Amino acid sequence: MILQTANLGCFTVHFQHAMTEGAPRRTRCVIHAARKEKCTGNLCGATDALQGQAHCAAGDMFDKSRGRKVALARALKSLPRQSRAEIWTAYFNFIGHF
Repeated sequence: MILQTANLGCFTVHFQHAMTEGAPRRTRCVIHAARKEKCTGNLCGATDALQGQAHCAAGDMFDKSRGRKVALARALKSLPRQSRAEIWTAYFNFIGHF
């Protein structure tokens, strides 16, 4: 997905959900500045990317929406608060929950 922020520009966000039998269920998030060339695959090889993961504990119900939020929060952890707030606003505007 492409997120357009007011002051920071455009960001590309990739999510990958792993629900393999017998393995821990997880959601991975990769976010980077949007580029002119299109990313290939779910998780591109951008070198300037921020990454975060969410893992289900034993007995937890897998929820893609919750996993995306936790993984995105962990990917954005190193950014200043104002930047995180802008990206979250763009994310919620994109998915239609604000």
